[in-house]
Amino acid sequence: MCKNGIAENPLRTMHWYIHSAQRAEFGALHDEFIEGPFRLILSGNYLEVNIESGNAPELKDRAEALAKKYFDSLERAIHATGSLLTEEQFASLPGFASQNLAITESAGIRLGAEGARKALRDIRHAVTSYGSPLRECYDYMQDAMSAEDRFFPSIYKMVEAMENAFGGEARLIKLLKLKNEIKFLKRTANEGERDERHAPTNRASLRRPSAHERGQARDYARKLLRGFEDLCRAKGLAGQ
Repeated sequence: MCKNGIAENPLRTMHWYIHSAQRAEFGALHDEFIEGPFRLILSGNYLEVNIESGNAPELKDRAEALAKKYFDSLERAIHATGSLLTEEQFASLPGFASQNLAITESAGIRLGAEGARKALRDIRHAVTSYGSPLRECYDYMQDAMSAEDRFFPSIYKMVEAMENAFGGEARLIKLLKLKNEIKFLKRTANEGERDERHAPTNRASLRRPSAHERGQARDYARKLLRGFEDLCRAKGLAGQ
């Protein structure tokens, strides 16, 4: 399979389709996190586990176990039953069965935005073997991405959690080499006229972040979190 035009390594990338015989749709749900050498990605009806380090053949069973544990927890959280199908299994389904992935009710709609957010957070906590600071950073990122009005306040907290874990802003910048990204995110969150973390002193000077700035901030936040994941792995703070 190719993803974004790049051929995947079948030894390091494992993926499944989520099929629900009860016609319960998982399509509005999205999550991504690391656990030891693995990266798990949930994107609607698609679940993927990447083996990002180590001997892939030896880690295959553990990767499959992580996917199953996550999916079992997901079923319980959204009160739906289904199965994980490989690409070959999914392709062998009759046409009417595969259509279930596209036309059924959304679990995100049934649960509501807050319910879906809490369910994914609880599942992520249950299947990962680490705690602070990486766990909190994922939670803040999820909060930020789930609602426009709390993006910058939540991202600011994520940066603070990173700084608190490794000795402050200067130390974090030295470790991650992402000075411009960190400064941009914190400055935009803190400036009063942005009306994000602080109320503006003069409403006439209100200058909310533009669409371009918000897009840039999302890119910077993702880049920062990726760098922090690597740092936590190197420090033994991201599972085994």
